[in-house]
Amino acid sequence: MRTIPRFFSLLMLGMIPLLYSGCKKDDPVKPITDQQIEKLNGSWKATEVKADDILQDEYDDFVLTFSGDAGNKFLEYTPEGRPFVSPWPESGTLLFDDADPQRVLHRDDDVVITYEVTNTTLTISFDFSEEGYINNGRTSGITGEWEFKFSKQ
Repeated sequence: MRTIPRFFSLLMLGMIPLLYSGCKKDDPVKPITDQQIEKLNGSWKATEVKADDILQDEYDDFVLTFSGDAGNKFLEYTPEGRPFVSPWPESGTLLFDDADPQRVLHRDDDVVITYEVTNTTLTISFDFSEEGYINNGRTSGITGEWEFKFSKQ
C-alpha cells in the first residue's frame, strides 16, 4: 500500500521540472512610441498634397525623411524638394503626444499634426496659420488645412 502513494509522490516531483521548463517569459512589449518610430523612420515620397482640399501640384518632388531612436519620444525630420513657399521648415523635431502617440505629433514650431502610418503609407494633416517658410525666412500666403499623403521609399 505504501508503494502507490510513494510512486505518485515521485511522479509529481519528477513533473515539477517539466512544468517549469515549459514556462518562459514573454518578450517585452515595445512602447507605442518605439513602434511608431520604427514605422516612421526613413524617407517618404509625397503622392498627394492638398491645401484646403485643393490639390497642390508643386509637391511632386517632395520627400520627408524621419530619423528617431527607440527610447525617445521625438523624431527629427528633414523635408526635401520643398516648393518656394512651404508650411514645412528646412528641418525640425516632432514630439509624440503623451495622450495619443499613435495619432498626434507636435512640431517644434507649435504646429499640431494628426497622422496615420502603416509600414508603407503615411497621411499627415495639420492646420497651418502662420506665415510660410522660404529660404530660412518667412512669407505669407499658405495658411489653411494641409493634408499630405506619402508612400515609403
